[in-house]
Amino acid sequence: MRRRAFVIVAVLAVLAAALVATSISTAAPSGTQVADLFAGKTTDVGDVFVWNDATNLYVQIDVTGGWCMTESHVAAASTLAGIPQNSQGNPPPGQFPYGDTYSPCATTDTFTIPLAELGTNPVIAVHAKVLHETAMWVFSDGGNTTVTGSLVGPLPRPAVDAWEAFGDPLDPTPSTWDIGVGTGTFAFADWIWSNYRVNTPTVNETVTFVRAFTVPGPVAPGSWMKVTSDDAYTANLNGTPVASDVWPNWPSVETASPFAPASGPNTLLFGATNSNLSWGQTGTIDNNPGGLIYEARINYYDRSESAWAGTSAGQTPFLGKNWATYFTFNPSLETAPIYNVTTTPTAWTCVAGASVGSLVPNSTVTWWMVGPTVYAKVVVDNVLPNSTFDIWVEQNGPTQANGTCPPGTNTPSNPAALTTNANGDGTVTFSFTPIAGAQKFFLSMWTPSGSLTGTQVLRTTAVTLP
Repeated sequence: MRRRAFVIVAVLAVLAAALVATSISTAAPSGTQVADLFAGKTTDVGDVFVWNDATNLYVQIDVTGGWCMTESHVAAASTLAGIPQNSQGNPPPGQFPYGDTYSPCATTDTFTIPLAELGTNPVIAVHAKVLHETAMWVFSDGGNTTVTGSLVGPLPRPAVDAWEAFGDPLDPTPSTWDIGVGTGTFAFADWIWSNYRVNTPTVNETVTFVRAFTVPGPVAPGSWMKVTSDDAYTANLNGTPVASDVWPNWPSVETASPFAPASGPNTLLFGATNSNLSWGQTGTIDNNPGGLIYEARINYYDRSESAWAGTSAGQTPFLGKNWATYFTFNPSLETAPIYNVTTTPTAWTCVAGASVGSLVPNSTVTWWMVGPTVYAKVVVDNVLPNSTFDIWVEQNGPTQANGTCPPGTNTPSNPAALTTNANGDGTVTFSFTPIAGAQKFFLSMWTPSGSLTGTQVLRTTAVTLP
C-alpha cells in the first residue's frame, strides 16, 4: 500500500506527542485537599492529595500528562520552621524525612506521616524530580533507508518503495503483502527494496539495508519494533541481533527482542533475502517479488525538571531565592470524651450528646471526614470486660429539634460494634455516610449487644463536622 509522505507527517505530528504512563495510581479518597505539582515554576505536571485519619497524615503524589518522577521528597511540620531549610531559607529536598527513588520512572506514590506533633494546621513541602515522556517513530519508507549490499549497483543508494504483490502499485487498497501480515499491523511503514522490481527473481538475493537514527534524550521503557520480509531476514540494532525469520515462515511478523535503543546515535541493520525456493527457475518479477517492512516506536524523555507542590504557581514560597513552595493542611479531626451514663441513659440531646455521667478515663472517639464519608475511631479503657457493645451514631442537622436523631425518627444508625478484652479495653474504627444536612454527631454504646437498656451504657458529647 502506498502511503503519501504528507499523510505520514501529519499523523506523526499527532503521535509524536503521545505520552506513555509507566505506573497506575490508586485514586485518593474523594474530597481530599489537593495541591498542584508545578515543574519549572509554571507547568502543571500533576497533583498532590492530602488527607488524614485519626492517626496519620497521607500525602499522595500523582504525576500526569506524560510526566513521571525519578525522585520524591516530602516533609511535614507544625510550622514552616520545622521544614528543613539552609541558612538562605532554601529547602534541600534531600534532607526531607520522607521520599523515594524510582527506576523505572513512576507516576504515583503515597507517604504515611504520623499526625502527632503536626499541630492543627501542618505545613507540607513536596518536591519531585520529573521527566516528560514522548515518542519517536522509525519506519521503512522509500528514501529513508540506505541499501548497502545488493547484486546490482551502485552502492550505497537509497531504498525505494517496492512493487507490492500483486497489483497496481498506485492502488490504495491493501496489497497481498498487507493482507498477509494483517491489515493495520504497520501504521506508518511501507514496503521497501533495493529496486522497485527485484533484480534476479530466479536466484537468492540478500539485500542489506541500514537505517541510522538518533534518540534525542534518555530512553524510556517500552520501546518496540515490528519487522518482516518476503521471504527471510535478519535484523540487528547497534550490532545486537534482535529479530530474524526464514523461508517458508513468511508471512509472519516478529517483534524485536531485545530492543533497547540508546540515547544518541543508533543503527539498524537488515539482511533481507528474496528466495528462489518457491519458484526456482520459473520465478519472475511478478510471482517472486521482494520486500522489507519495519516499524519502531522509541520512547524517550525530552524534558527534565524540578517540581514543587503549591496552591498555585509560585505561591507560598520559602524564604530563600529559589522558587520552592509549600502549602498548609487543616486536618478534619474532632475528639470527644466518653461518659458512663448507665444510671442516666436518657440524659442527652441531639445538639450536645451526653449531658450527665461519669467520665471514662483514657476513652475517646476521634471523628474525621474524607469527602462525603464520616470516620470514627473508638478507644475504650477499663470498661465492662469481655463484652460486645453495640455502637449507634446519633446525627442532628440545623433544622432538627432535640430528640430527632436522625431527622424525623428516633432510630439512630448502627454501623459497628466493639468487643472488649479481659481488661475492659477495646478499639474499633468504622465509617458511614451521614444523613443529609447532619452537622452534630455523637455515639451511644451499650452491652449486651441487642438490648436497648444495657448492663453498661456509654455515650459521648457531640462534635460538629463540616
